[in-house]
Amino acid sequence: MTYRSAGEGPPHDASIGHRVPRIVEFLGYIPYDHPRNMTVGGSKGSISGNYAMENADLLVAVGTRFVGQSDCSRTGYPKVRRVININTDPDAATHYGQTIALVGDAGPTLRRLIETLKQCGAGAPDSPSPWMAECTKQRQAWEAFKTKRYNTPTLFDADFGEVVLTQPAAIKVAADWAKTNNVVSFFDAGDVQANGFQIVEDDRLGRTFTDTGASYLGWCEVHPNTKKCIYVRAYPRLKHYGEEDQLVDHQVPPVDYDLWQSSSWLNFYMGRDHTAKRLGIEPPKPKQPKKQKE
Repeated sequence: MTYRSAGEGPPHDASIGHRVPRIVEFLGYIPYDHPRNMTVGGSKGSISGNYAMENADLLVAVGTRFVGQSDCSRTGYPKVRRVININTDPDAATHYGQTIALVGDAGPTLRRLIETLKQCGAGAPDSPSPWMAECTKQRQAWEAFKTKRYNTPTLFDADFGEVVLTQPAAIKVAADWAKTNNVVSFFDAGDVQANGFQIVEDDRLGRTFTDTGASYLGWCEVHPNTKKCIYVRAYPRLKHYGEEDQLVDHQVPPVDYDLWQSSSWLNFYMGRDHTAKRLGIEPPKPKQPKKQKE
């Protein structure tokens, strides 16, 4: 990713961008407490990050390859009509249609854009726009959501039969200790990594390293360096025929654990699983009891 090429943080001018919220997929690139930082977006995202993703009509992407969870498999920006993509990789820069691809190093490119905007008369508004004001409300809602969970650090676990420390509370304690002691944190894949990505509040680059929801160079997460992800293989083939939107015709929902260790064939033909429901296969109606002869 090319985030680091911009230096310790994104080049910016204090008089520009007050209307623009930012979604961060690289922890510490923008300080967590920055007023325009909407934090994480995507399938591991926050209330504010996903709100910005769902409602923005312009996407300025810097150093992202747009795979996996970072854009919810191309469903994360439903209202975006134009994309400005800054990337050193031409393929990544042209990933989406309706894109102005700026192929080059992020730092110099962003500085050039800022100068151009200033020459066009861009400056700070007298007050935050309604869009920025609503994004700020969503960020406040996200902070309240997290605080509520931090304030309830233990819950009764029926499997263990006792009160246990919740995962968000445990990760928060570890993350705060690492930040206080200037210790670098590494989050591996899985639910701990997902929670950590939402909880960490880095103020600079280099504090935390975590998988941001994109398989390395498009490799399958189960068979790295052996097989490419099936979606990475499918996308360019469909795009050649202008049919890539087939990949977002429907979203696969989370696992239904009520069906755990049951027959997939029966779940389909009995109308229980998500595919059956999408195809309109309904569960069989219960048989009516036979009437007794008088």
